Amino acid sequence: MADDKTNSPEWTIGNVLKELRAKAKPGKGVSVQVFLKDDIADDQVQAVVQDIVGGVKDRVKSKVPIALGKVHRMAKSFSVTADPDTMAAIAASPAVKTILPSEIEDVYPKPVKRKTVE
Repeated sequence: MADDKTNSPEWTIGNVLKELRAKAKPGKGVSVQVFLKDDIADDQVQAVVQDIVGGVKDRVKSKVPIALGKVHRMAKSFSVTADPDTMAAIAASPAVKTILPSEIEDVYPKPVKRKTVE
């Protein structure tokens, strides 16, 4: 898993999984963006993603099917929808750097030192 010392405490894999479990509805999947480690070559991204998803499908028996979304070679990332237990198995893969929820609330910075215009 990713080195949680360099990440914001809010976005550690453990906290993201906790948030996903809280938001998950029974029988429904949650969506995440999975980021792979930097040492994976661009031309190997697709194969690594297939290995991760295929291996997790075999290990984790879930009623919610895994839905693989877009794979981004240059960003070394992919989107996936599944239940939180499946997400935890994906995040535990040695090739995974970190995961983030696909829907993040209020990511824009808040203005400071605003002056009222008269």
